[in-house]
Amino acid sequence: MEYGMNFEFFVKKNSVENSAKIIKEAGFTVADYTPNLLSDDWLQDTKNSIKIFEKENLKVHQTHGPYNRYKKYGDMY
Repeated sequence: MEYGMNFEFFVKKNSVENSAKIIKEAGFTVADYTPNLLSDDWLQDTKNSIKIFEKENLKVHQTHGPYNRYKKYGDMY
């Protein structure tokens, strides 16, 4: 069994790199990750995050599409 952690919990107050390190050092091997689709360059930000995950040997276990469940994205989605 692999243990996972929700990445968004950490990235609110830390960089992506620090968040990945914290999760890995805590003993987790997988992370739930959803890209910040509100950033101007979300695709490049996501690619950068993937490189950081690979460096820390973290796997992305699941992610969520922008279904706008909490009205976070306005009328975009």
